[in-house]
Amino acid sequence: MTIPEIEETAKATQEVAKTAGKAIDATRELGGFFSRIFGGPLTQLVGIGEDHLTAYRLTRQLRLAKRYAEIRSELGLDGKTKVVELKFGLPLIAAASIENDDTLQDLYARLLITATDPTSKIQARRAFVSILQDLARRMGGAKRYPSMYGGEGFRNGLNPSYLLEDYH
Repeated sequence: MTIPEIEETAKATQEVAKTAGKAIDATRELGGFFSRIFGGPLTQLVGIGEDHLTAYRLTRQLRLAKRYAEIRSELGLDGKTKVVELKFGLPLIAAASIENDDTLQDLYARLLITATDPTSKIQARRAFVSILQDLARRMGGAKRYPSMYGGEGFRNGLNPSYLLEDYH
């Protein structure tokens, strides 16, 4: 590096430090504001938010478990299940627990059913979870595309041929 480049880098670093300092000061002020209003430290306010998020996720996980059991029963799959790998199951549960669209969450349940069905010929892949997450973002919910559902696929939930199409 040349001396002018070093000097420019040093100036840029100083500006970043000033900005970070201002952000810290603003956060401290905001913490004081919340403390005056709520009568406690900011950590209490953060805890309230965490409690709400935990309760929301738990509620959605319970719904997922209920729909998993209901759909398995509807499909006549009341027998044995196979265990899924953590690298597949954990991301699926995490994504399904924050999905607020019931139709899309049902697709997570159907994917989980397919993954745990010992007779299924479809191999559970982490990519399928990513695809469902992408569907939620790109299409604004499953209800907008009812023709995608039914037929062969995730236990008659999502037709995998649609996974290959581009929805731009």
